[in-house]
Amino acid sequence: MDLQPYINKIGTVRRFGAPKISGRVYHEIPWQTFKSTYRKETWKTVQKIMENYTVKGKTGLDLGCSCGGVSFYLQLEGAKMTGIDYDEESLAMARYVNKEKGMGVCFWQADITPAVIEMIPHFDFGVFLATWHWIAKRHGKLSAHKILTLLSEKVDNLFFYSRKVDDNQKLIVDVTNYNFAIDLGIVEDGDRHNRRIFHCYK
Repeated sequence: MDLQPYINKIGTVRRFGAPKISGRVYHEIPWQTFKSTYRKETWKTVQKIMENYTVKGKTGLDLGCSCGGVSFYLQLEGAKMTGIDYDEESLAMARYVNKEKGMGVCFWQADITPAVIEMIPHFDFGVFLATWHWIAKRHGKLSAHKILTLLSEKVDNLFFYSRKVDDNQKLIVDVTNYNFAIDLGIVEDGDRHNRRIFHCYK
């Protein structure tokens, strides 16, 4: 795969929450690591999910999928993944890799808003990592809370990143239909963005 033409375009168009540095990929993909990324060792997040949930044969939603790293890892483990992101340059790379590797992931280009979540079908599980915090900054906390509420109606199991344990466990219980937000521990991704991951379910 010749990824360089796609990498060169990432970060060239400024979008809130998208890569800000030209040529800097958000995270690695299963077949290739990169010298400079915003997130390192994405496979550790996937490993944490798989230690607590069986993805094989399940439908999965990756919100804020960027260049597709998490989606590809989970697809390789037998999930049927859909990734949504609004950064066109990152998605162009994801779609190129998807075609070259014959992965079969479905990628959508869209801003993640309540209206978009209302349109999605049911999923067995979803991965909603750092993107939620960017949505809260971009669209406001009320919109971000509405997205969580809608997701709890569409997604049976939600894996959610956070730095604050008590506040976000309470948030999940207060604004969603999930009955549980189980702290799965810290995902150490090799940089300053280590976060806890929660498994939310009814």
